[in-house]
Amino acid sequence: MRMCRLGGVWGTAASTCGSNMQTLQQAWEDMCGLIVRPQRCEYDVTSLGPQLFRIDDGVYERTDVTVFNPRGMELKCSHFEPVGSQRPRDKMPCVVYLHGNCGSRQDSLDCVTVLLPHGITLFSFDFSGSGLSDGDYVSLGYYEKQDLATVIDYLHSTNRVSRIGLWGRSMGAVTSIMYASKDPAISGIVCDSPFSNLPDLMQELVLSQKPWIPKFLLKAAISTMRSSIVKKVGFDINDLNTKEYAAHSDVPALLAHAKDDLLVDQKHSKIVQQAYQGECALMGFEGGHNSDRPEFFLDAVTTFFIHHLITKPGPQSSKKEKAKHTDPMLVLKDEKAEAAKDEPKEKQQEKREAEGRDAGEKEDDETDAAPAHDATDDVNDDEVPNPPEEDVATETP
Repeated sequence: MRMCRLGGVWGTAASTCGSNMQTLQQAWEDMCGLIVRPQRCEYDVTSLGPQLFRIDDGVYERTDVTVFNPRGMELKCSHFEPVGSQRPRDKMPCVVYLHGNCGSRQDSLDCVTVLLPHGITLFSFDFSGSGLSDGDYVSLGYYEKQDLATVIDYLHSTNRVSRIGLWGRSMGAVTSIMYASKDPAISGIVCDSPFSNLPDLMQELVLSQKPWIPKFLLKAAISTMRSSIVKKVGFDINDLNTKEYAAHSDVPALLAHAKDDLLVDQKHSKIVQQAYQGECALMGFEGGHNSDRPEFFLDAVTTFFIHHLITKPGPQSSKKEKAKHTDPMLVLKDEKAEAAKDEPKEKQQEKREAEGRDAGEKEDDETDAAPAHDATDDVNDDEVPNPPEEDVATETP
């Protein structure tokens, strides 16, 4: 759950600011390395606990699997779910937990007791460049959303998962928003401490420590870091604009942010909430970026996922209702046709003869009521203007 503080190089940058530019540039390069290659969480799989365990009266199991992302890298994963004899149905709702840039699937262990007793399974994995998965770098959401897509595809392929929710923290929160904007089938997302825009966050981090750095120098340094990251890792930091992704997401969201977060200020979640297109709530609580989360927040997360993954009507049933009542006249026509099949042939013939008589009488009435002279006969065809042609090329959306 931790996101490493990018503070180790600021002192070096400050000491060299008054000397030569080359040394200062090296300091920024070092900071760039801290962004894409923070301290890696190293652990043994035994730290995930026993593969068979109890929570109250329930018996659960952890299944470890390996999947491959589009870049051919191994992603180490774990699925926590009830044992077969206690599984209420074949397909169960699932929450995918997404860790921060210094974290791993170990961080999801706190979520096991929050979700499993309520009939929701938990899937967690190490992003590429994190934990036991392949990869040398993280990208704060850019490649992580590809990793998540791989995991979602895997879950669907098992035929053991119904609705899917996402629970991300820091880098994982950003990844959740980015992915949900492209996959409306996600039922709900919980996003703890997302940043709204990476370049803005980078400037804030530097200025919070060294406010005396001139803005022109800061912008030049970030531009240098941007180029370095593109060459080293292959992604553009300007593409990590969470606010823009939020503006295109309809997936219900619960944002959360600690009030004393000194790494990612709480205003970032407020910016994301204001930009969010769909249903979006924001919770605040005491603590910092890496603090343990309070019980009332975990209770809110449980309630959120129970509602959106279990009790809320699904999109499929809604579509069926819409299709059923789209055109009531078609339904009525079908009902009449079915009823006519059961009538005797003599009665059907009598109805057709009666309908023919009614139609003939109606035609006679209209003929008697017709005027002797039609005013349109006095209008010269040359005087009738043609309807204006539509100028499709000049239309604006």
